[in-house]
Amino acid sequence: MKFDGKPVGFERVKSHVLPGTNPPQFSRVRRTRLKLQRLGQDLTVEATLITTESLTGHLLEFSLQRTDGSGARIERSGRFLPEERGYQVTDRASASVRTFDLQTDGVVQSPIVSTWLPSLVAEGIKRVTRPVLFPESMAVADVTAETRRSRRIHDDQRRSIEVTPIHFYPQLDPLKSTQFFVDASGAVVRQEKRVLGGLLSMELTTADQALAAISGQPLDLDVRSLIPIDRLLSTGAERQQLVIDLTVKSGFLNDIPETAFQKVSRVDASTLRVTLTTPELPPIRANTSFRQAKQQAIPPTRWMQLEDPILQRMAATGSGGKTSDGEVCQQLERFVQSKIRHSAFSINLQSAADVARTLRGDCTEHAVLLAALMRVNGIPSRVVGGLVHTNRQYGFMGHVWVEALVEGQWIPFDSATSAHSHGTTHLKLTHSNLNDETTGAISLFLPVLDLAGRAAIKVVSQQ
Repeated sequence: MKFDGKPVGFERVKSHVLPGTNPPQFSRVRRTRLKLQRLGQDLTVEATLITTESLTGHLLEFSLQRTDGSGARIERSGRFLPEERGYQVTDRASASVRTFDLQTDGVVQSPIVSTWLPSLVAEGIKRVTRPVLFPESMAVADVTAETRRSRRIHDDQRRSIEVTPIHFYPQLDPLKSTQFFVDASGAVVRQEKRVLGGLLSMELTTADQALAAISGQPLDLDVRSLIPIDRLLSTGAERQQLVIDLTVKSGFLNDIPETAFQKVSRVDASTLRVTLTTPELPPIRANTSFRQAKQQAIPPTRWMQLEDPILQRMAATGSGGKTSDGEVCQQLERFVQSKIRHSAFSINLQSAADVARTLRGDCTEHAVLLAALMRVNGIPSRVVGGLVHTNRQYGFMGHVWVEALVEGQWIPFDSATSAHSHGTTHLKLTHSNLNDETTGAISLFLPVLDLAGRAAIKVVSQQ
């Protein structure tokens, strides 16, 4: 998202077909983050809109959480009642809960218009007017969409592509229009709108690139990504197994990976049951010569400069003369924990060589350096993104750690919390090998941000 060419935010839309629906229904999640102040006006907003829609974009259910630049908050949900030909809406923004009916004379279109507008091009429709519900204002507006003659534009990679423009505007105020540009595949590749005397635009790109464009500012990820839990837990050192239900309030909950210490089963579309067990190092089988042979097979990347002399010295010192993979990893975990000084979280990703020189950072820098030192010692490693439990904030928060391939098993290590020996504290959501194509750390946090504000954890049992 850009204003007059300057990055000011992002918008991310994800869709899933809801299991067991016939005809198919879709759960869509739109996350918006915009920071824009101009001419004495503040358009800053952070919002999450979750909808259930039909194949044609009819809005069946919605849930909105929105905070603007002044701190004003909207928390609102609604569902279509066919017998009432309208929507039952619940407003939770204030201390009290208010429920009311919104008459619409039938089902209306979803406000996530980029998912249903392209069908106009596919069907050859030149002009159509449809009612759209906007949850922010709870207004239903008749909106007209007009397809225009195809033309060529340049995408975010400066490639020339053919698109069909769609002129989209409310009937009562045609000057408040938005231009959508649809490519041959039916994707909206660009949106443009005139606001505050400038051009607010969005271009289709990868999540990494969109979020990297607005990165660099410290974020309080503890608060932004906190997933609440229904009770205090015993300390990880006292717990061998933890069974939890991870649930989202609305929409579809994506699958999460399984590991030797994390087993997952689906309860329903919005709930996963996760069994976490204490990681244990496997029996030692590999010898030093075997590890040295593996070391030659691990290639460097732009994030992992394994031939860097400082990294090599740290890898030799940090391993403490141990010879088995598991013992080397434990030594390196303690070594990195003792070296890095904490700094505020940022979604910028530093290379291992840079971290080795600054020795400052958050969990991301801990993980990058630890993974690199493991690789220098001939131990395959990868960086993991997920959630870590904290009683201090009464929940699980976004976190990054490392997995190392020890005797054929991926074992977790965490120098930021030294939690390898702390038991069932980590919930894995994704991982990255930090290859040359990796554009930043944000891909590790996207699954966390998808859960933030709509997920909660219930403890089933702990042992």
